Amino acid sequence: YEFKIVGWSINYQDSISKIIQAYKNSSELKFIHISDEGFITLEENKFKKIFLGNQPEKIDLKLKLISEIRTQLKNKEFFGKIDNLDLTDINNVTLKVFKP
Repeated sequence: YEFKIVGWSINYQDSISKIIQAYKNSSELKFIHISDEGFITLEENKFKKIFLGNQPEKIDLKLKLISEIRTQLKNKEFFGKIDNLDLTDINNVTLKVFKP
């Protein structure tokens, strides 16, 4: 499968590698965006946008949380209506659901 990376820098090589490894058996990942300040945003099929923030030391925990949240929500009817998942503050995870 294909995905794009915008903002690639040697400084973020470890984080990008971990993200790719987390999605290696899935075609969900569409886009990795890294801002000039190091803020990482993912775009994928299920959660649309995932905001990981700019804490590379917590990337492993945040990727694990994505997997666990996906598993818990897998059979929920609103799963396809999720607009974004905000993991910038792991003590205050926010899931935004689109309401028509």
